[in-house]
Amino acid sequence: MKICNFFNLKIWLFKTLMMGFIWSILLILPCAYAQFSPGAEEILDAYLRVTGGIDAYQKIKNRMTQSEIEIQGSNIFMNIVVYAQKPNLSRVITESLVTGTVMSGCDGETVWELSDVKGPIIKSDKERVNALHLNMLDRFVCWREIYQKVEYRGLEKVNGQHCFVVYLEPYEADSQLLYFDPETMLMIALKTELRSEMGSLLVRSYFSDYREVDGIKLPFETRIEMASQVLISRVKRIEHNMALDKNFFVLPEKIQGLVCQ
Repeated sequence: MKICNFFNLKIWLFKTLMMGFIWSILLILPCAYAQFSPGAEEILDAYLRVTGGIDAYQKIKNRMTQSEIEIQGSNIFMNIVVYAQKPNLSRVITESLVTGTVMSGCDGETVWELSDVKGPIIKSDKERVNALHLNMLDRFVCWREIYQKVEYRGLEKVNGQHCFVVYLEPYEADSQLLYFDPETMLMIALKTELRSEMGSLLVRSYFSDYREVDGIKLPFETRIEMASQVLISRVKRIEHNMALDKNFFVLPEKIQGLVCQ
């Protein structure tokens, strides 16, 4: 049981960090006292331009992403398929020899998980807010609406390379530091300290191998560092604007049972 719980923690952390994956954001009204520094605004707007532009992003209604995750040094691999649809719908299927099949998602309000090891679970409090926010589908397109503070923090080295650093403070979720390549203006790293019922954990994500799919550039490889563990996610396939059944994101029956309690 301890081994299963250990790997469930790693799966949860992966799902909360993959940029553009999994759940969409909790709809939050913007604060009248939002603070955006000029330097930060320019960097975030430049990132949107070089990755395709607002018009290209707005054409994306949903996304299917199929990836393989490796836990380095363990010879353990997981396959994950993520279906995300605007404004805030998701369904995720994770499979591995260690944990079996784990399903999770959001129907627009309820964030849930279902597995053989832990059974049906509804996420709540800080874990729910962080999961919704960090995995909004293309959330930086509407960064002015979902962050109450955006601040330029100067230059900092990431893997020996100087990067622009931008601090972002959401209205409810935990704050983040983003790192951008000054030459390409692509985001190459994200750092955040996530809090949940499992405690607080500093997580660093590094993005690389950007490729264009339907007019927008997305990272096809992500390295996630947390404590002494390293996860590598490699995207195998991405599809946009799929014809999904209208009931595709409806809560599973076991989750519905928890909601009604």
